[in-house]
Amino acid sequence: PSEEEIRKLVLPEDCCAFYSMQYAEQRLKDAGYGKSIKNVSDDEDEDDSEKILDDEVRIAPWNLTRTFFNALRGKCQLEINGIADPTGVSEGYSYLRVPNKPSIKGSKEKVEKVEKKSAEPKSTRTVMGTDSDLRRLTLKTARGVLRDFKIPEEKIN
Repeated sequence: PSEEEIRKLVLPEDCCAFYSMQYAEQRLKDAGYGKSIKNVSDDEDEDDSEKILDDEVRIAPWNLTRTFFNALRGKCQLEINGIADPTGVSEGYSYLRVPNKPSIKGSKEKVEKVEKKSAEPKSTRTVMGTDSDLRRLTLKTARGVLRDFKIPEEKIN
């Protein structure tokens, strides 16, 4: 083929994508990933049990491109801000995959945290010897509590 035919077949965008892919692949190999560079799975069923991948693999151009096209098809949602932001100062878009279904594991952890907070004994929220939470006392009431503990007036004012 002539040079003109090659220029029609190979667009500048294709060259940029190819060189970007080569650069990312070499960067992953240099980081120690070797020949076992994984792709992020497309299966919707794996949202709950998706293996945790290193950030370097998740931000590889082929994974970001795949997640972008999956989001266009409605298969997943995209994280707009995050580690894959090319500017590094939150002026670009991250395009990392966020599952459509909420994570069961994450919601269980949130529920457990709330239950632990509500299960705390009342004594941890109050000062020993009082029935109240001193953070919620008015200034007048707080002064009265200090006087009950026989704190000198010079220190109270």
